[in-house]
Amino acid sequence: PTEFGQLVARYADDIFGIGRELLQATQDPAGSYASVVNIGIADVVPHPLAARLLDRIVQMDSQHARVFMGHPTELLAQLAVHKLDVVISDAPINEPVHHIRAFNHLLGSSPITFLAAPALANALRADFPRSLHQQPLLLPTMNTVVRRALEHWLDVLEIEPHIQTEVENPALLMSLGELGRGAFPCLTVVADQVMNRYHVKSIGRVDNIEARFYAISAERRIRHPAVIALSRTAHEDLFST
Repeated sequence: PTEFGQLVARYADDIFGIGRELLQATQDPAGSYASVVNIGIADVVPHPLAARLLDRIVQMDSQHARVFMGHPTELLAQLAVHKLDVVISDAPINEPVHHIRAFNHLLGSSPITFLAAPALANALRADFPRSLHQQPLLLPTMNTVVRRALEHWLDVLEIEPHIQTEVENPALLMSLGELGRGAFPCLTVVADQVMNRYHVKSIGRVDNIEARFYAISAERRIRHPAVIALSRTAHEDLFST
């Protein structure tokens, strides 16, 4: 087909897809969804954030949640064959790259707060963010959106920290921070929770770095009750401020 024909075909796919969803909803509006919901959470999503997102589903008597952690590409492949109902990730799906037909639903965004063990936090707080120059820093690996944004931010400010360690697992990153091995970035929306759990303190907040999180589904409109509950938690409770 010509380029125009390909454009028409894409719109036709959308129209027929919406028609199928409408038919399913009207035929069985009350029981279209099983009581089991399968949720994939990208391994780069911090555990405190994931727990907050899942909390409302856990409290639902009508839903049983199965949660799977993994690399975003692997989870999206499972979504494509309907083994997952939704994937939570720090980046939207890019259809030309992934060749998977799915839809992005923005859950919300959060600035970044730097945390550290008490002694290091007290030492770095006064002249933040310049105080990070030549100081030990713990960072997520480059496959995360936050890390790439942090690299740009540091370059613009001409801050050259001593990158002590790069850690893919967010929980391990926080544990190393608790041991005083370096300052580390944390989502502001869960910073209080992380400070209480890992006994660390705030150094300073970076408002011009924004971490975004998405619910990726095979549906254009989210209709699964458990996924709706997750989305409401994000919009009404977690990312509301």
